Parts: sequence; C-alpha cells; structure tokens
Amino acid sequence: MDRHTSFLRLVDSMLRYYYGLSQDQVDQLTDLEWAEHFADLKWLRQKEAESGQENK
Repeated sequence: MDRHTSFLRLVDSMLRYYYGLSQDQVDQLTDLEWAEHFADLKWLRQKEAESGQENK
C-alpha cells in the first residue's frame, strides 16, 4: 500500500469513526464534502491535542 492510499484509508476510517458513517456513506460524499469533513476533523483533533497539553 502506498502513502497516498494509506492516507485516504486513514481519513476514511476517521470519518466513519467520528461521524458514525458507514463505508457506503463515506463513498457517497462528494470530494468537497469529504474535504470539509476532513478539515473539521483536523481542527477537532488539534483542539483535543491542545486540551490534552493544558491538562498536564
């Protein structure tokens, strides 16, 4: 598996986990919807990381 495929697989998994989507639902997202959800996840994960650092 190459890096590109690995990255897409990771993001698809995160979309399923965090949004509670099925693989079929992820597959039906438009490119724009997929990118917007991913941007939201990146922001959320960053805020979680920052919060974890503050609690140490």
